Amino acid sequence: MRTAEQQLVRRILKGDEAAFSELVEAYQHLVYSTALSISQNRDDAMDISQEVFLRIYRRLDGFRFESALSTWIYRICVTAALDFCRARNRHSTVSLTSAEEGNGWDVPDEDFAPDRVLERLLTAEDIRQGMARLEEEYRVVFTLRDVQGLSYDQIAAVTGLEPGTVKSRISRARKKMRLFLLKQGTCRGQGPSNEAGKGEGE
Repeated sequence: MRTAEQQLVRRILKGDEAAFSELVEAYQHLVYSTALSISQNRDDAMDISQEVFLRIYRRLDGFRFESALSTWIYRICVTAALDFCRARNRHSTVSLTSAEEGNGWDVPDEDFAPDRVLERLLTAEDIRQGMARLEEEYRVVFTLRDVQGLSYDQIAAVTGLEPGTVKSRISRARKKMRLFLLKQGTCRGQGPSNEAGKGEGE
């Protein structure tokens, strides 16, 4: 796989336009879906995607194959998406921290594991709203892990964070999402009212 990537990159650097088209076709879904998850806006995601491929083309001669090409592209995509959101003030979020810290109950990480999502019948709009309310640092790792399916080590390589920090942020992101979805009434589970009622009966 790495040899194929090297050959593709070398062809692009020699001016082979067809090779760059191959790269775009291979990675356009990855780039767009990542940009959309971070920006939460389809038009912005299209603009970000265009910027990402421009950056890839301009910087490809600096790629040294010290990581997988996809990891390098993820890194460019995340940076471009965050730059775009900050420039346009698209990243304004409603913090979920106060709601999380004030409810007096905890939510296990596994309650928001990907294989439980369909079981809970969450809608795409529920997820979109929850992600839009995540702080930037949590939205990025949540996107890379639970939307794109990257491993903790891959996310660490993309973001430059330590693996332990990646795990911690993903854990908190999942808890924030779970609490938001419970509040919306779209997720089965034990909510604050149930917990309060239990306490009164004990």
